[in-house]
Amino acid sequence: MKPRIVEQDEGKAGHRWTVCINICELQNAADPTVAHMVNAVRDAYGENEILAEVAAIEADPAVAQSFDIASIITGFRRGLPSPDGEAKKPENLRNYRSETSEFVARETLKLVFNVTTPPTLHATKGNALQPLLGYDGWGLLSNTDSTPALVLIQVKGSDEDASPPAVATDLADECLRVVTEVDKLAHALSACLLRVKTTPLAGYLLKMLEAVGRNELPAMVVAPVIVRGHVTAQMSDLQPLKDSLSMQDHPIALGVSITIGAPLEKLGYAVMSRARQS
Repeated sequence: MKPRIVEQDEGKAGHRWTVCINICELQNAADPTVAHMVNAVRDAYGENEILAEVAAIEADPAVAQSFDIASIITGFRRGLPSPDGEAKKPENLRNYRSETSEFVARETLKLVFNVTTPPTLHATKGNALQPLLGYDGWGLLSNTDSTPALVLIQVKGSDEDASPPAVATDLADECLRVVTEVDKLAHALSACLLRVKTTPLAGYLLKMLEAVGRNELPAMVVAPVIVRGHVTAQMSDLQPLKDSLSMQDHPIALGVSITIGAPLEKLGYAVMSRARQS
């Protein structure tokens, strides 16, 4: 996956608006975008943590003999979302479609803006076919004073030809609510902290929880991302967001519209299906 910036607009009050284009060839079994997204899905659900447990087992040959390592990985991957389990849903309501779009957004922010995206909460989902409650994603972005800001990622996918797509207005409304839903933010920070409690990132999240406890908002960036599938992304996709969020008292917005290069339904099916493979 190699998102390329084709247009940028440094908006008012530090807001930033970006259009990206990526290339994807679903018919190519070795397509690098699909391969990247398959790894992103597995990572989000905790495969690297499973592999770390496997490595610990393999370090002791006596213990390793009592496990079938390949079956452990196969068993883990069977718990990932199964596209075939959602065949009766309307396309726009299929979790594998929307969730793949969320991972595209996360990876774009990581690759283009160096947003650090620690392990997400997907491993804690009670049902792999249900959406993740709360925000669509989260990360940290370094500021000039070296103290990272919390990045709250909100995502909408659309293959609608019109620009802006209808979902852009819904996305703007979701981002406007961020500063009013402090209890929801506190819950997200707490859950995220438990996922990274053994890493250096934990200290930053503790400071953010401390700010919320003092009835203050931590340093935040709101990152609305529109994933445009096979439709060419344009700056006009982001206009409802620019109109709504370009206010002095709103957190900095890092808005992106990206063409991933394949229809969202077909991309989601391909990515999730391959992620489940042994």
